[in-house]
Amino acid sequence: VWIMPSASHFFCCANQVLAEDVDVVSPCAWGGILNKDVIPTIKAKIVCGAANNQLKDVEDAERLHQAGVLYVPDYVVNRMGVVNCSTEVFGNMDNDPMLEQHFDASNPDSIPGSITRILKDSKDRNVSTEAAAVEIADVKASQDNPITGWRGQAIIRCLRDSNWATN
Repeated sequence: VWIMPSASHFFCCANQVLAEDVDVVSPCAWGGILNKDVIPTIKAKIVCGAANNQLKDVEDAERLHQAGVLYVPDYVVNRMGVVNCSTEVFGNMDNDPMLEQHFDASNPDSIPGSITRILKDSKDRNVSTEAAAVEIADVKASQDNPITGWRGQAIIRCLRDSNWATN
């Protein structure tokens, strides 16, 4: 079931739209829309959208998990925005293999491969998909980036050492 509300309906009734009896809810506009008040009303079995920071609080991932709603973390779904920006410096071309690899389901690090792994880890360990995704991201963050090599690790170390989060 697909629902395409009018803009005026969505802006006045976002929480009601999320509670519609549909198969998939796809938040693609506002962050923080998945919260302790809205999650109990969601009837969809899947939440998969591209809006940044869909979860209002960290605990909301576990709320979705406990409610039996399969949540695909936004930063996995919408990662191509970051990938595209990070590769623009190298130039653009049609059918760019550097970009296409992100859509190749046989590549375990592609979007489909990552989602498959997150869903499997979540199910196998009975943890939220957010928890599974964060654990995978933590491991990946400790490895050299295939595009920029060691630079990502160096930036993370610099931020950590400067106590940026507490300033």
